[in-house]
Amino acid sequence: TAGLDWNGLCTGLGADVPVCFAGEATWMSGTGTRLNPLAQPLPKLDAVLVNPGAEVPSDKTARVFRALAAPPLAEGSAAAAALPTVHDREALLAVMRRTGNDLEAPATAVIPVIDEVLSALETCPGSMLARLSGAGPTCFAVFPDAAAAQSAASELKSAHPTWWIVPAVLQ
Repeated sequence: TAGLDWNGLCTGLGADVPVCFAGEATWMSGTGTRLNPLAQPLPKLDAVLVNPGAEVPSDKTARVFRALAAPPLAEGSAAAAALPTVHDREALLAVMRRTGNDLEAPATAVIPVIDEVLSALETCPGSMLARLSGAGPTCFAVFPDAAAAQSAASELKSAHPTWWIVPAVLQ
């Protein structure tokens, strides 16, 4: 097993698989093949994860990336290589606000209910940031503490009983 190309094998399974095997806070760029470990561990974030249970087309990811229609980043480009500095929770939230998720608009075009999920998360009391996770349809929102996340999850479950809703700690 020492001679196996684990990164190549993981990449063949999906663009987000290599970072899952990294086992540490990692800045991922390009198509998920450029992995740069962050110098420090990330602070914890109290969050709520929501999946609306929408029907997902079997070719969803391909459709999302076709809709994105972004040119690939050149190897070694400044955008691909820029590693954020994250010393605390506020710095992490600032990076998250600044970078966003480029897949949000094209994923919402493929699965329109994503917009409803993000709106529901954004309007929860205490919601500090709501984003799409990857190409969706799971979304998340960050809250000031575990109690606020639990309260938001309870409120969302009442309003959307068919959605999968879970309070979580992201680290």
